Amino acid sequence: EPFPRLFATIANKSIFNVDNISAAAILYDNDKNAKGVSVTKIDFIPAGESYGAVFTWPSPFSEPPALSEIFLRTELAR
Repeated sequence: EPFPRLFATIANKSIFNVDNISAAAILYDNDKNAKGVSVTKIDFIPAGESYGAVFTWPSPFSEPPALSEIFLRTELAR
């Protein structure tokens, strides 16, 4: 695939609406070395709902990733 993509479902299992979410996906090889990072912004996920996030990379990887992790960050208290 010329432009690799990772699809993820981000679930808000809380009773509060969440907005301004930063999501980062990291892809690893078999030795758990990071091979690619992609970041996306999610504007809003209502309480109890899910959002389909897409992470992209500008060029193919030399080998298919073996593992992925997604990290989320938001400011809950304002």
